[in-house]
Order: sequence, then C-alpha cells, then structure tokens
Amino acid sequence: MACLDDDDVLALVDAGTPEARRAALLAHLDGCPACRMLVAAVARTSHSESRAADEATTLPQLDAPVMSVSSRYPDLVAGDLVDRYRLDARLGEGGVGIVWSATHVELGRRVAVKLLKSASREHAQRFLREARISASLRHPNVVEVYDLRELPGADRPDVEGMVMIMELLEGRSLREHLDQVGALARHEVGPVFRPLCDALAAAHGKGIVHRDLKPDNVFLATVSGRVVPKILDFGLAKLTFVQASLDAGVDLTRSGALLGTPHYMAPEQIGGARDVDPRADVWSLGVMLWECLAGARPFEGRGYGPLFQAITALPIPSLAAVRPDLPAPLLDLVQRMLQRERALRPTLDQVATVLSDLDA
Repeated sequence: MACLDDDDVLALVDAGTPEARRAALLAHLDGCPACRMLVAAVARTSHSESRAADEATTLPQLDAPVMSVSSRYPDLVAGDLVDRYRLDARLGEGGVGIVWSATHVELGRRVAVKLLKSASREHAQRFLREARISASLRHPNVVEVYDLRELPGADRPDVEGMVMIMELLEGRSLREHLDQVGALARHEVGPVFRPLCDALAAAHGKGIVHRDLKPDNVFLATVSGRVVPKILDFGLAKLTFVQASLDAGVDLTRSGALLGTPHYMAPEQIGGARDVDPRADVWSLGVMLWECLAGARPFEGRGYGPLFQAITALPIPSLAAVRPDLPAPLLDLVQRMLQRERALRPTLDQVATVLSDLDA
C-alpha cells in the first residue's frame, strides 16, 4: 500500500469509514515508520502553533459546550435575517465557517458575514482568533473585520452563535486566478507580491506569523477599478492534522481532522519546531511566487510521506530550469526564499526591494 494521502487520513478519522478500510490503513501505519513519524511531527506542529497563537492573543478558554450558527439555523437561505443583517448570497464555505454576502437592514451597508459552522471548542477559539488578529492589523492588504457579534438569544454571548462581520470583497482568490490563467505574467508579480510583503511585515511587527499562506488565502479584490491583494484568515489554522502523536498510542478513530494540503509549509513546521517564526511565512511566500511564475508548485508527492520528503530532504527544484527567461535577480530571490536553513532566507524588505527593482 502506498503512503497515506488526504483521503486516507480523512478516512482514519471518519466514524463512517468501513472497518475493513480502517483496518487496512492502520495496518499500513503499523508497518510504515515514515508515515508514523510524519503524522507525529505535524501533530506536534499543530499543537504547538495552536497553543502559541492562543497565548499571543489572550483568548478566553471555552469550558462550556459550543453551539454553532449552523446548528441554531440549519436551513439559512437568501433573505433570512442574521442579527441585523439580511443574507443576500452564499459566497463560500471552509472548515470553520460559512460566508455570505449580506446587507445591514437599517444602514444599507453591504458586508460579508462569516458564520461559525462547527460546534468544536477548537474551531470557536480559532474563529475568535481570526477576528481579533485581523481587526488588530488594520492594513489595506488584510481583509478588514468590522465586528464580532452573537445571535440574539444566545445563552453564552462570548461563545454561542458567533458571527463575524467583514468587508465584502469583489474579485477572486489567487487560487481561482491561477486555475484560470495558469501563471502570472512577469509584470503582474510585483503588484501582487509587494503588497503581500508589506501586510506580512505589519503582522510580523505585532508578533503574528500567518503560518498558512497559500493562494487560497490571498484574495485579488477589485477596488475602484484596480486589483488590491488581500490576505485572508490570519490566525486561523485551516491546515489541521491528527491531534496527537501515533507514537503516544492515540485512538485515530475519534474525531480529529485533517483538512487542506501542506505544500506551502516550511520545513521547520513539518519538523515540529517549537520556534516557528516569520521566516516560515517567507518560505510559504517563496512557494507561492514559484507557483505563480512556473504555473506549478515546486513540491509534490503522492501522499504525505513523499511530499514531506520533497520539502525537507530532496534537492530544491531550480526555477531557472523551468523559466530560464526570467531575470537572474528574480530567479536568485526565489531560490533564497526556499532555503531550508532559515538564516539564509531573505527578509520581506529584501523580497520587496528585488520585486521593485524589476519593475523599475
């Protein structure tokens, strides 16, 4: 049996998985030290990052059952009222929330409303963290959070029925753009990545490391006829893995979760480093820059084992071999951003300077 992929790990934590398949997957784990070690490593990463983010934002600890918006109002449709907002259209759904466009019924202001859909305390904490961090940054290239409210009638207004009110963005994600065009033209790279560097520098200045940068979390908003990149989901760890180490004998049949793909994670994150710092965001930005220029991600693998090996151990692919037409300073920049030794990566200021010089 090949190393586990996304579907395999989801099957391990899904109570509805047939016992025969679960047994086969567990048997593979018993005989595959690589998969056991890798899952253990990302479990340590998930735990340490979640704890650090909680401490950094001094979030309250939720010690009572959490009621999600979706459990209170399971059949929301356009036209329904959520607090003082009329829902207009459903925009999307992630692991933690459901996003609608909405209109304030008294002021007529159009906003995005994000509804907590999960009843887990962990997701409620991350929902709070996302709101507080995004609101604290107040940067033109970070999605703005206006308010965090509770639905009327909630017994625990700090927990139940949480609703986040955000600026309504028009446009599409960088992922959607890449899926359509394949890659960015050289002249498009600077206008997208320089603002991202500025937003990340502002976050790092406040002690905030995003840790989940990827094209899905960058939105190309259209504002007054121009494209304004916006970073989404600060402080919301969308990439969640099995919650404890297999080596510690954890029961994988309980409700854990694995969502997303770790193609953009820095090697130190995969290795379970406890001191993940802003240089992890530089790595992730480098992977994104590579993908935008080459039309493909630099690191791939069939299952977590091969993918993690590519990120942490195999030779770093050369962008020059894929795009020899690009200027040498840009090619050198990307390769330096993807240095496994953190001290060798450039700063965000250096990244922005190279990108600016290319446009001069």
